[in-house]
Amino acid sequence: VEGIVTAVASNRVWVDIGNGKFTGIISSKELTEAGISMPEFKVGDKIVASVVEQENDDGFIILSIREALRNRGWNSLEEHYKTGAVIVAKVIEANRGGLIMEADGVRGFLPVSQLTPAHYPRVGNDKDEILSKLAKFENTNLEVKIIGLDKDINKLIFSEKAAKQEEFDALTSKIQVGEVLTGKVSGVVDFGIFVNFGELEGLVHISEISWDKVADPRSFAKVGDKLPVQVIGIEGDKISLSMKRLIEDKWL
Repeated sequence: VEGIVTAVASNRVWVDIGNGKFTGIISSKELTEAGISMPEFKVGDKIVASVVEQENDDGFIILSIREALRNRGWNSLEEHYKTGAVIVAKVIEANRGGLIMEADGVRGFLPVSQLTPAHYPRVGNDKDEILSKLAKFENTNLEVKIIGLDKDINKLIFSEKAAKQEEFDALTSKIQVGEVLTGKVSGVVDFGIFVNFGELEGLVHISEISWDKVADPRSFAKVGDKLPVQVIGIEGDKISLSMKRLIEDKWL
C-alpha cells in the first residue's frame, strides 16, 4: 500500500493510508532483526509498504518496509531474468560451494562453477582452500546474470560466466580448433593444468597431458611456466587444450 508519513517516533513510524481511512504503523524492530537501518522518514514523505497484519488490538494496520523493499526487488529481478540483463550484485558471504550475493534487496547464490575462469579458485578439491579463495570476494561487486529464479521457493541463482558469455564468444572467435598456442600456466590441480592466454584461459585435462599414465599433473608443469598447447575444443565458456597431441602417439 501507499501512504503518507504523519509522525515519526524513535521506534516506529505512523502512516496515513487512504486519506484518513486507515492508520498504519512501521516498527523499527523488524528492520533491526534483519540488520537493516530504519530509513530517515520525515512527516509528509510518501512511502510504499506491505501489510503484514490488517488490524492489531488497537485498530492499527501493521506495515513492513522490509517486505515492500523485498517485493519490489523480486519484481525487478524477474524482469532482469526475462530479459537476460547483466546486473551488479554484491557478495555478502562466501561458503565452500560458492558466493551468497544480494541484488535489489534479495539474496541469492552464485555456485563456484558459475564464476569466470579469472575468478575460479584453482586449488583442486580442498574445500578449506576454496573457501579461503572465495572469501576474498566478500563486500565486492560482480557483474552477473540471473540463471534461475522462483520467488515461491525463494530461489535466486546468479552466474558470472553467463554475464561474460558475449565477451568470451568475441575473444574465442579469434582462435580455431586445432590451432597451437603458447600460454602461461595459471594453475595446476588434481584434474589438470590451467593455461592463460591474456584474456582467455583453457584447461589441459589430466587425460590430455601425456600418452603415458599421469599420476599427478604437478609433475608436468608449475605456475608461471610457458607451455605450448593445442586447442581441441571450444564449447560454451570452456576451452579444452592438449599437450600430448603435440607429440607423437607412441601407441600407434
